Amino acid sequence: MYSLLSRWLPENASAHGPEIDRILVLIHWLMLLLFVGWSLYFLYVLFRFRAGRNPQASYTGVKGHLSSYLE
Repeated sequence: MYSLLSRWLPENASAHGPEIDRILVLIHWLMLLLFVGWSLYFLYVLFRFRAGRNPQASYTGVKGHLSSYLE
């Protein structure tokens, strides 16, 4: 990842430059991980709640009392 980002990064002009570059690389890995995770979740939700599986909406709401107990 660093070799990919180093094309656009300026040269290090301070002693802390490599540490800042390392943090920048870690942030980009985290963003990539979040993107993949949210994309997989989005695909799961599209599959799970598709119209073919749930043809009619349920307007009754929650039938249990767990939410009341948690409040």
